[in-house]
Amino acid sequence: MNLINVSYLYFTVSEWIDFSIGGIFLLALSIYILSFVRRKAYGILFVMLSLSILVSYYLQKFSFLTVAFITLFVIFVNVFVVLNATELKAKIDLMFRFGKNQNAVGLINYDKEMIYELIYDAVAFMSKNKIGALITIERTTKLDNYTKNGVLLNAPLSSEMLTTIFYPGTRLHDGAVIVRGSFILAANVYYQPTTKPVLGKLGSRHRAAIGISEATDAVTIVVSEETGRLSLTYGGQLEPVYLDTFKQTLANYIENRPHFENN
Repeated sequence: MNLINVSYLYFTVSEWIDFSIGGIFLLALSIYILSFVRRKAYGILFVMLSLSILVSYYLQKFSFLTVAFITLFVIFVNVFVVLNATELKAKIDLMFRFGKNQNAVGLINYDKEMIYELIYDAVAFMSKNKIGALITIERTTKLDNYTKNGVLLNAPLSSEMLTTIFYPGTRLHDGAVIVRGSFILAANVYYQPTTKPVLGKLGSRHRAAIGISEATDAVTIVVSEETGRLSLTYGGQLEPVYLDTFKQTLANYIENRPHFENN
């Protein structure tokens, strides 16, 4: 007995339009929600709940085989978006920057909250595990000249990428990472350390962080390998910062400190 009505496999124009509108609406709503929900598990849960509503609607019209195909397709698309939200957003941001003034770097065209969250996740892990790190966030002063002694990456920013780079024993863990917008521009970058007298006993990472802050308006994050303590440098000054206020302090440095002229 043939249990499948093949006539259901052929959609009318109105049914295709109806399905397309529903699928596009679900995808757009998922992306919008993911801009606020930065935990993938919650994002996937939302997608599945939305999908169940969409599938229950189409069950009234199509055969089981057709609904199964629609379900698998929408699951694949939405899970792909959820798992690659950071990379996709970074590429979209880059597309919208095309043709604009490339000197206006900084974070103006990016989801700053997302970037702070990703950096916080990486810094929290490295601080807890006492993994030394040096992360420089570019503002208006371009840092292209500093990348010449490092390794160009141009990789989408993620907490996993940052923690992997600085993990002891990897080839890139020495030196600094430069973040431009929502991309990791370069790794294994070395700065000229400060030559001015500083209070206390500071290691090479802290001196390098102060050095780059004297020459540019970049903000640099330092994770101490010995203690796991966090510091920020800007304008030749080093400020200790605690993890519970890290994102707020970082945002204040990035958004509210004076800008220097572009190089």
